[in-house]
Amino acid sequence: MDTTEHEVTVTFDSTTTPRKVTFTPDSPLGISTPRGLVTFNLELKGNFEARFPSNPIQWVNESRQPMDPPSGVSIVRNDTSTSITIEAGQAPEKLSFYVIVQTQAGRFFGSDPTIVTMLPPGGGQGR
Repeated sequence: MDTTEHEVTVTFDSTTTPRKVTFTPDSPLGISTPRGLVTFNLELKGNFEARFPSNPIQWVNESRQPMDPPSGVSIVRNDTSTSITIEAGQAPEKLSFYVIVQTQAGRFFGSDPTIVTMLPPGGGQGR
């Protein structure tokens, strides 16, 4: 099955305030195939140890209110990597979520919302 794959570096920088979680690339991701795979890889800067918590993805609706995970998505995580598989025929056309990082001291930090858009077949990987 055709799969659009994106890799995103999630940088947790304990030396900056207030924004500690940033992405590279930092633009919306497009998926134009029947399946999408978005992998977030954690990179640490500064002196705090951090990891992806047991639930690293906080799904939100268009009003940025928390919601249950949408259908057609599955998540696999470990401490330094989180992957979301998206089945285009089952998932909503637009997905919004926060990526959460947890420090060893138990503090949680979130990102600006990530947006994944399902594009028409052959629509490219627009951002």
